[in-house]
Amino acid sequence: LIKEQEKTERQEAVRRERELRNQQLLE
Repeated sequence: LIKEQEKTERQEAVRRERELRNQQLLE
């Protein structure tokens, strides 16, 4: 269970970083 949770959290973190990068590129 812990491994699955860590995997999901990591995926969300990567997704947030990608969104932040996209916003910076658009500006």
